Amino acid sequence: MTDSDFEIVHTYTREQAIEDGVLVETGTAIVPSVKGIAAVSVCITVNCYATAHLDDDGRRARVVELALAALFNKPDREDTPYMRLRVLKENLPAGCPTIWAILDGDGITVMLPEDY
Repeated sequence: MTDSDFEIVHTYTREQAIEDGVLVETGTAIVPSVKGIAAVSVCITVNCYATAHLDDDGRRARVVELALAALFNKPDREDTPYMRLRVLKENLPAGCPTIWAILDGDGITVMLPEDY
């Protein structure tokens, strides 16, 4: 079976999620890529944004910094060419719950596990 054997019934794009208020766009990160470096979109789910109090610039910057370090500093055997997932539990700002950071073809999304 090949990709052409499947019919896509519906897609929900990152841009639609931002417009709908499901994702909060926080900026662009410059990250390593196979071509040197790349600029990728960084978004946070609205649930994570509210629950982890990421409306505070310092808290948000710290979480994004930890996400980038986790995604790019240590490879994981479960990484694929299409996605990386990291679980952030340590060094988070006080009161932050466990956070997931996902890198995929759309960019980086920071979320709570229940947001997946």
